[in-house]
Amino acid sequence: MPERESYLSTLRAFRDRVLHQSEAGRRWERLFYRHTLEVSALLLADPELRARAAKVVKELTPAAQELLEDESEGTTRFVLTEAQIEQLEAILQDLAERGSPELRTDILKELDEMRPRQFVGQDIRQVWKQIGQELSR
Repeated sequence: MPERESYLSTLRAFRDRVLHQSEAGRRWERLFYRHTLEVSALLLADPELRARAAKVVKELTPAAQELLEDESEGTTRFVLTEAQIEQLEAILQDLAERGSPELRTDILKELDEMRPRQFVGQDIRQVWKQIGQELSR
């Protein structure tokens, strides 16, 4: 449980200190809360999907942690890999296929606008700046 609490603490801080700072982040937060019950139910109903989602959260939590740190601290750059992007897209696609029309529409719209594969090989700070610029248009 302590490891889980550490992840949750990091993700809550990410929500409060990073997502709140951009229109794109606030939009993702609104989508999260709009669909949280449905996504939770889908994950509870499918242990394999739940395990895959937990793995991606665990792998990407260091990226959230890096965005929480002061850029001048010289933190190790978190670089997104093709495998991480593929896993994230696969989970989102599975949720879209199994979810309500509203969930499906929102996920597919975000994937289309964000085009996650463009971020392979980029460090998370570059990615976050680019997302903020592109999704705020």
